[in-house]
Amino acid sequence: MAGRLTDRVVEVSAGNNGARGTGVLVAERLILTAAHVVREGPVWVRLSGATDPLQADEQPASVAWDGSARGLDAALLEIPVERWEPPPGGVTPLPFGRILRRTGEIGASVLGLPGTRGGGSVPALISAAALPGRSRRGSVTSARHQVTLAGPGADARGPGGARPDWSPGSPVICADPRMPDAQHLLALVVAELPDRRADRFAAEPVWRLLRVPDFVAAVERVIAGPHTTAVELDPALREPVAPPPSPAALLSASAASVEFYGREAELGALDLWCRGGGVRVALIHGPTGQGKTRLAAKLLADQLSAGWVGGFLRTPPALGPAAQAALAEPAASVLLVVDNADMCAPAELADLLRDITGGTDAGVRVLLLARSAGGWWRDPGQDPRVRDAHVISLGPLDPEPDLRAAAYRQVAWQLADAFHRVFARHGVPGAERLPEVAMLLPDPDDLADPRYAHALTVQTAVATRLLDAVRPTAEGQSWAARLLSHEVEYWRDTATRHGVKLGDRARLQAVCAAALCGAQDADEARRLLAALRMMPADRTLREKVSTWLHELYPSPDGAYWQPLTPERFAEELVGAALRGPDPLVDARQLNAVAAAALDGQRHRMLTVLSRVAAHDGPTAGLLAALVSGSAELHPVARRVAAQVPDPEPLLRGLHPPREQPPDEVFIYVVAHHGGRRRWWHLAAERTHDGVRLPVVTAARDGRRLHLRSVFLSPRQLPGAAAPDPEHLEVLLGQVVEPIWGLADAGDEHGEFGPATVLIAADPLVYATPGGAVDGTAAADLDDILGRIAQPPAPTPAPRKPPAKAAPESFRWF
Repeated sequence: MAGRLTDRVVEVSAGNNGARGTGVLVAERLILTAAHVVREGPVWVRLSGATDPLQADEQPASVAWDGSARGLDAALLEIPVERWEPPPGGVTPLPFGRILRRTGEIGASVLGLPGTRGGGSVPALISAAALPGRSRRGSVTSARHQVTLAGPGADARGPGGARPDWSPGSPVICADPRMPDAQHLLALVVAELPDRRADRFAAEPVWRLLRVPDFVAAVERVIAGPHTTAVELDPALREPVAPPPSPAALLSASAASVEFYGREAELGALDLWCRGGGVRVALIHGPTGQGKTRLAAKLLADQLSAGWVGGFLRTPPALGPAAQAALAEPAASVLLVVDNADMCAPAELADLLRDITGGTDAGVRVLLLARSAGGWWRDPGQDPRVRDAHVISLGPLDPEPDLRAAAYRQVAWQLADAFHRVFARHGVPGAERLPEVAMLLPDPDDLADPRYAHALTVQTAVATRLLDAVRPTAEGQSWAARLLSHEVEYWRDTATRHGVKLGDRARLQAVCAAALCGAQDADEARRLLAALRMMPADRTLREKVSTWLHELYPSPDGAYWQPLTPERFAEELVGAALRGPDPLVDARQLNAVAAAALDGQRHRMLTVLSRVAAHDGPTAGLLAALVSGSAELHPVARRVAAQVPDPEPLLRGLHPPREQPPDEVFIYVVAHHGGRRRWWHLAAERTHDGVRLPVVTAARDGRRLHLRSVFLSPRQLPGAAAPDPEHLEVLLGQVVEPIWGLADAGDEHGEFGPATVLIAADPLVYATPGGAVDGTAAADLDDILGRIAQPPAPTPAPRKPPAKAAPESFRWF
């Protein structure tokens, strides 16, 4: 019944005068119809899609809400619990939609019942005839939609001038080919238009109902957080997915297993940012598990309840033509959230912002979430909306140790309840014990440790201790590692149900590949599985594995393989697979996966490996060797190096120490003038054993850059100095790794300021040789230099070793 929209159509009758109309089943037991149909007398309904003979007959319903007093021709009917027999599969809530654009039209369908306009009887076999039509949005001040039927014979009249079959309360469903999946309820047909044309009606928009608190309260008994979705944005937005019985998935931000609390200051600042019109951009950055996504979800929920539209954009973020047109002049304020924005290609973010041109009184807000606030998103040449963006550095949720005990206990009760509900629904053994375990769970002895200031660490610790009461894990490992030990059981159980007969190591290698690379479609998944050495050659078995991984973690972005989330667990899993005397994924296997992966998968792969390498020296070496040995990875590695917090392994792979002098060098200078940073790619004159850089360098556009007082790092170029005031000389044999230095730089007006010189044996970015470097290339150079270049010093800063007392990582068995 939940599958076909026509099965939701309901015949409604009321009173003794034979008033009849149509309704639509919006959720279990709840029917939306026109208020004037049920104004008098008892109400009866007949479900067109009912398979139960009792529900196929008329049955009573009560009016749970009537909008007549507010000028809304809409009413919500409720079938009594004792008369309701849920159909097979239940009834999923019908999403409410609205048209975002102010003018124009979108395609729609009007679903009505066959029969006469008067009080004739309705046949017992009802297929809920669909009347194809188009829904027109009136002016922004109009209270109702104008619906114009556009199907064959829509303007024809029957015998005696009768209008075509229709019924008050008939639902108007979005059916526009530009957003084929946005089958949202837009309006209810409620009246004829004054011109009495046979093909035109007035319809009550449902988004107006959600602005009435009494209606929301009535609906919330069945639908959690009802809101309207702008149908033009629907193809670009993530889909809500129910969490599977996975310990890790239940800790993801989308599962919301723990109630949101705190962050009052940040919410207040974001509320001010949302006020007003035009387009504005903001960035929330902080470590993984800090609560960025939950904060954004809370802000989004608050704005949706206030009449805004929007949501989390899919990955990668992109807007179709219908969305672009709607955002140019929106009829409602919009909030769009880009999660993991630092994993997007810079061009993708630039295209997204370029496509949002709204400048009306209805505001459009774009909120970026990322781990760092590096140069991956701030391009000095971008529009002011990015340069003037509001930036929030998100600190720990519970920085005060004295307050953590209460938070820990609250998390324990809520997680136990969430785990119990989901696990019990899927028949997971021991689920019934979890609430009792939570009541007796003591606080950790080391709760004052700074790591418990982070929300995900607290939740991971609680979840692990709850699950340990059912199946203990090995002591001495980190909380994330111990939770993965429970996650292994979920992988094993689901693989068995899918008929996937693999050994433990082969099964874990497949999960690791999905976490490392993901897959947008089945073809990407097949290519990756074929590259795994432990995967049998049996194609039928591989298809089962591919399908199992597809259903393991449902994707809100529509990807075929959704990687393990939260990302901290994916990184823990990958790091464990790379370590040990017999690693699950060795250097040879990494190379095979990289060769089989496509560009988007390689981007994720290098990002995940970079994050693991930031706190694991052996992984850093593997990553550098992987990039160094594959020229195909270099374009992706350059992009990722400008996005991750620690690009050193990637840069080492891109520019490994050379045994032989390079044939040429690439020299970049960033000059600071008037508060602006400007990058230059300088042309150098080749000599027999090196290069000479004129201190006065002309660009192609006629502008000039003048260098003086150049000082290069003595630890990299011992004794290097300009032999004369007119040239800077660099011996090719000295450029075995990127070097940097300081200088004074003057522009064509003779104004000097500090500058940084960066010299490499390979190009760090793709840019036009010689002259000023603008756009994304400049942002990448700025970010790379800002994180790797230190003031010239006699010795490099040592890499901080891991703490001796650090818990062990995840062990497979």
